[in-house]
Amino acid sequence: MIKMVFITNNMDWAPSSVLDPYQARWAVEVFFKQTLQICDFLGHSKQAIRWQLGSALLLYVLLRF
Repeated sequence: MIKMVFITNNMDWAPSSVLDPYQARWAVEVFFKQTLQICDFLGHSKQAIRWQLGSALLLYVLLRF
């Protein structure tokens, strides 16, 4: 039997230790949705998603410099 343990189930950690990963994840999500303007993927394969993310990141870096 597989037992799933979530980060919020760990009562030994301080609340700030649980909050930090969620804040980091939120910052990454906001970066992709707002900065790179990626809300939907054009393809469904792993390679199509990699191409779209790579292209968006490359365009972002080129426009920043």
